[in-house]
Amino acid sequence: MVSNATGNVLECEAVSPNGRKLFFRPIGRAIRGRVDFSTGESERSFRLKKAWPEPVPGQILGINLDTGEKYVREPLHDNEQTNNRQRVLGRGLALPPERVPFESESLVTWAYWLAKAIESGDLRIVRGKLPSIDSLDGEPRKHFITEPQQNKTADVMEKLVKTLDLNMKVMRAMLKKFSEADGDK
Repeated sequence: MVSNATGNVLECEAVSPNGRKLFFRPIGRAIRGRVDFSTGESERSFRLKKAWPEPVPGQILGINLDTGEKYVREPLHDNEQTNNRQRVLGRGLALPPERVPFESESLVTWAYWLAKAIESGDLRIVRGKLPSIDSLDGEPRKHFITEPQQNKTADVMEKLVKTLDLNMKVMRAMLKKFSEADGDK
């Protein structure tokens, strides 16, 4: 089972090296990356290859561009992952839910951060096509820890122009006053 979503859907698998977790800002948490023990050459890698001969897929980030739905999907629930699922459960571990929907953040924000993670190599597209950010409504949220910096140069220039304007008014008033005083003599 690839996904129960239909329509215009984009799904991306976390493929960070060595199963490293990917912190996805729009949901404020990490997702598991793909784990493949067949690439290591150490003694420990050989033991792990025997226990886990098949790669364990990374969790999936998905968006439905028609409905606006955003979610994290656990591919270990897929039929193709029966062996890996049995290995996990056989060790007394629990699987995350098959699908966790997220209302957090806008679709354009999710698309923006998906694009960044794909560009960095931490995600790969497994279904669909990444939309152009410009084709989506709104502006993506790019800052989650701090607020975006204001253009301080523009603020300083605006204050400077106002100060110069006020100085010109004062100088004209003083010049007018001196001209009137000179005319009285």
